[in-house]
Amino acid sequence: MRGFLKQFAPDVFRPDEISILEDALEDAWRRVESSNAPWASEEYSTAGRTILARYIIMMANGGERDAKWLAALPLATKTDPQNARNDLT
Repeated sequence: MRGFLKQFAPDVFRPDEISILEDALEDAWRRVESSNAPWASEEYSTAGRTILARYIIMMANGGERDAKWLAALPLATKTDPQNARNDLT
């Protein structure tokens, strides 16, 4: 999945930041696959990864650089993002 994010944010992030975002995307996608979510299926996987990638990029554009947080937030079911962050610790 390395390189997938670059198509959505070319020349926006430094290489070390891209690595963090790619780690987050890989972690989030593993979680989706292990949950057996319908959009993890072969038929929907490109759309699912795209949605996750765009959300991770949006959060990174806002300054977030914590890979665990970037991976967890798009999958969080809570409405309070601060509580989702606390769940990670």
